[in-house]
Amino acid sequence: LALLNHGADPRILGPRGVGPLHFLPAFRKVYQEEVAQRLIEHGAGVNVLCAGLSLHDDLLIHSPLSAFTSEISGTALHLAVLADSLPAVQVLTKFGADPFFENRDFVSPLGLAASLNSREILEHLLDLTSLDVATWTDHHGNSLVLNALNVTWTLQRITTHTGNYFSKMRATLILLQARGAKWDNICRGWDVSALHFAVSNCPTNTVLLLLEMGLTNLVNKQCPPDGARTPLM
Repeated sequence: LALLNHGADPRILGPRGVGPLHFLPAFRKVYQEEVAQRLIEHGAGVNVLCAGLSLHDDLLIHSPLSAFTSEISGTALHLAVLADSLPAVQVLTKFGADPFFENRDFVSPLGLAASLNSREILEHLLDLTSLDVATWTDHHGNSLVLNALNVTWTLQRITTHTGNYFSKMRATLILLQARGAKWDNICRGWDVSALHFAVSNCPTNTVLLLLEMGLTNLVNKQCPPDGARTPLM
């Protein structure tokens, strides 16, 4: 803030297109709103896309993703979601950050929140939009349900030892269920149910979680590639 008072221009970007708002999650929560407001008042772009930023090395923020990716592309809102910082997400969306803005990998903050099973952040972003959870898909045709299920095995291994991975996924899926998500077709152009996907791609606990949620009606759904397979086959 002192630098702004002495004429620093927050519109000037650093290497890889990094702007000052990208560092917002690194600030203490009590300062985030004031910092964001002052930067935006002085011209900082709230939806500026950086080409690559390290959560661990550049922002000194711990995230499970830091263990297997060196650089992350995105807006300040992407980074706030990655840092699992609900306060930063709330501040950025208050000042116009776009939850649908896609990074260079065509991933939006909304889809990222679902992929990381960040229920509180996902709920906040859904509350800001008039999104129809049942019909919305991302650039790749993936629904929010598929994003929530489609977590890399690396991330699963990193987070499972903390004991909260499946509890986070359960909370996210229950939220999506309450918002009217579809479970029988979770990817545009690829008629596959949540249960089919979980059986083929997820740990056993994920399959059991879907059954626990009452999705037993998907057990006998035919798998489209050969028209004969079910999750039991």
